[in-house]
Amino acid sequence: MTTYNYNPDHIPEDQEFLAKAGYKLWCTEQDQHGIKYRWQTRIDWRDNFDESIPLCNLNEKLHINVSIHDWLVNGYELKGAEIYICHENKLGEWCDIKIYSLAVADLEAKLHSLESKLLRMWKEFNWE
Repeated sequence: MTTYNYNPDHIPEDQEFLAKAGYKLWCTEQDQHGIKYRWQTRIDWRDNFDESIPLCNLNEKLHINVSIHDWLVNGYELKGAEIYICHENKLGEWCDIKIYSLAVADLEAKLHSLESKLLRMWKEFNWE
């Protein structure tokens, strides 16, 4: 059984960089394997947002999401991260653009670069 906490009050030390980068920890999920932390930031509210990047057709927002899992499976600790965009373009097509299998330390070191890559892929997905 999975339990959800939509008001997490504890940020793991190795994830504090996300809060400093403007991400909000909006949910944690815990099950028999471990815990998953779900983070999100609204990119179109940033001061340096590139106005040429389209917003989601459904809600006229642009979020980048990060998911970090910390699991124990068959006696092995599995910790990893993914960063992704899930939005609808003007043609009504949905995408889930994801960069995954990241070590948390790599996510921290490359966060800005990974965000830029996602935004370029999202922009390309919106090309008609």
